[in-house]
Amino acid sequence: MVRPFHDNIARAVLQTPKFYFDDTGLVVGDDGLRFENLVATSLHKHVQWQHDVQGRLKCQKTKINH
Repeated sequence: MVRPFHDNIARAVLQTPKFYFDDTGLVVGDDGLRFENLVATSLHKHVQWQHDVQGRLKCQKTKINH
């Protein structure tokens, strides 16, 4: 489950969280939803691999000022 992120907390609370499945056969919808699921699970697997190989999570949070 991925919770929505937004600078405005009220807006983030109103948006629904997304669920991604390891098995793309469980995804019901058009090709866009299946592709989004594929990308999300691939990124998750890559982050897990980095954590296993390097022993730590190597991500940086950046905030874009508007």
